Amino acid sequence: MQLNPHYAELNESYLFSTIAHKVADYQKAHPEADVIRLGIGDVTLPLAASVTEAMHKAVEEQGHKGTFHGYIPSEQGYEFLRDAIRRYYAGHGVELDMSEIFISDGAKSDLGNLLDLFSHNYADFEYRVAPTYEFYRAVLAQHIDIEVLSPIAVRNETERIIDEINLLYSRHKRRMIFLDFDGVLNTGRHIAALKRAGKPLSDKYGYLFDPESVANLGTIIDATGASVVISSSWKFEGAERMAAMWRERCLPGRMIDITERCMTAEEIRAINPDFDDPEMFIGKGNEIKHWLLEHTPEGYRYVILDDEPDILPEQRPNFIRIDPERGITEEDARQAIEILNH
Repeated sequence: MQLNPHYAELNESYLFSTIAHKVADYQKAHPEADVIRLGIGDVTLPLAASVTEAMHKAVEEQGHKGTFHGYIPSEQGYEFLRDAIRRYYAGHGVELDMSEIFISDGAKSDLGNLLDLFSHNYADFEYRVAPTYEFYRAVLAQHIDIEVLSPIAVRNETERIIDEINLLYSRHKRRMIFLDFDGVLNTGRHIAALKRAGKPLSDKYGYLFDPESVANLGTIIDATGASVVISSSWKFEGAERMAAMWRERCLPGRMIDITERCMTAEEIRAINPDFDDPEMFIGKGNEIKHWLLEHTPEGYRYVILDDEPDILPEQRPNFIRIDPERGITEEDARQAIEILNH
């Protein structure tokens, strides 16, 4: 008799079992540690009284000759149980025939038994399930030797996992958002709405930011893990004050720095009247360039969000011009994520 060779391809351990063994080993080596278990989902509340009462009643029935149940008389399950299921659904407006109701011990067993029916040489069939942790782990373990083509939902989920892995392992490439405020977070429409409502336009730091624009900034940060460097003229208030504002206004992500002010064209010509480098006249572009050279000598990815194209030619692929009336839109966020993650 020839065994199914695919059983040899199964992993040696179930994922939850592996987690349990690792936790036990750690606790043995570190008995003083207070371990908070987040690796295995488990129930936290007892069974409802109606369930336990029904189970006790069923066990009691097995102890009496008149109510004892032996082998199931039908491969579809006990008729009284199937009829109870039929009546339950009928009470919710769903009519089922008894032949449509089958009692099993769970979908996993049924699907596993289904596979045993077919030889890998000639079987051609399709079934639909919600993939488990082990399925995705097995797929990813094949590296580039396997590609999920369908169903599309499984393909999309596989792509999502791979994108998260890529993001995790490319964190050495720092991601920065060089952020202007006026016309980006502080928008014309929000100021107008506050005026119409008779509400304050500003706080001790300046104009209040548009919540929708702030939310779209948060979307970018959530999807990329990028940090914020302030390139706005608000930076002249100082990095410490900007950090305090970031905290007090509960803005998303981390504000890590401000760009340093570069000399203006007039200031450069005052020192050297013959100097004529057009790129040196682009203030924010040079400030961003100098910040990157000073703080990210290795790999980096960045995006500039500003309502004015005050940038260097080389920075154009990383620049998104924001509509000062609307601020950061969902489309702006999508483009920023594309720039930062690819």
